[in-house]
Amino acid sequence: DDESADAEPLLPILGNASVVADPVSPYALNPALDEPTARAVRNAIDASGVFRVSTVERGSPFGCVVRGSVRRGDSSTLLDELEGALRAASPELAKKVRLFVTLEPDLFAAAAAAGSEDPFGGGFDPLGEDREPVLVAVPADQADALFAAGPARLLLVLGGGAASAFTALSFALSSYLLLPGFAEKLAAAAEAAGSGTVTSASDPAPLLDAAMPIAVAVLALQLTHDLAHSLAGARSGVKLDVPLLVPSLQTGLFGSITPLRSHPRTRDALFDVALAGPALGGAASIAVLAVGLVLTAAGQPPESAAAAAAAGSAREVAGDA
Repeated sequence: DDESADAEPLLPILGNASVVADPVSPYALNPALDEPTARAVRNAIDASGVFRVSTVERGSPFGCVVRGSVRRGDSSTLLDELEGALRAASPELAKKVRLFVTLEPDLFAAAAAAGSEDPFGGGFDPLGEDREPVLVAVPADQADALFAAGPARLLLVLGGGAASAFTALSFALSSYLLLPGFAEKLAAAAEAAGSGTVTSASDPAPLLDAAMPIAVAVLALQLTHDLAHSLAGARSGVKLDVPLLVPSLQTGLFGSITPLRSHPRTRDALFDVALAGPALGGAASIAVLAVGLVLTAAGQPPESAAAAAAAGSAREVAGDA
């Protein structure tokens, strides 16, 4: 049976076109393999003994779709064994081709396999077990090109960081400035404390000293969030780009955009990377909130005279309200 399977011809269902236009394709470049490479991939997969190839669709807009059945093992080890088979067949082939294990990308093919002509009806479940696992092989250079970052992104990262620092400080200042009469009372309290730094109610130094911890906390929590993504990515073998901070005058910071720079090997890896940021960032936020509530309840005085003046003035304004 194995010899007859190896001897089966390639079945380029959509022809030999190297580029197939498809608005839903995840590959906007050129996902097709040339025929010799597709044949070499098929032979290496069949020789692995873990996946029996039935058809190879070289002209699919999703890449070279290899359909068949799993001979042994399960999906958790299938990709590792197949990549090992490619390396054993030819190190150059392993460098040239990127393999993915996914569900049948063609809903019409999946519906036909499930005995339904309509992928959107007739009892076919496009999100369920009706979609069989398949292999997708794409040129490695095309797969990597999807994650290439242009030089303009570095300017965006620098600009976003500077703008986010400004909005974080503006948000922190607004926490005090929105209190009626706070600036004047802050200046008077600082002068009374003998700081010697305030000569008029317009001097912003005490207010900056009081607001700076809030701005630093906002930025630190976001950096904690992004650091968790990076650590999870390093653990799962997923490369991440430098985060692009998104400024916001309403909240100080609206989060960040962290693009992938490599394909996650499994959905579990992608899930772990995605969850790590909100999990650690949320835990850090709750911890900071708890510390703030404890310090507020205890009335612990800040270190500096300006901060002490800010705290006293804030309590005075609150009392007047």
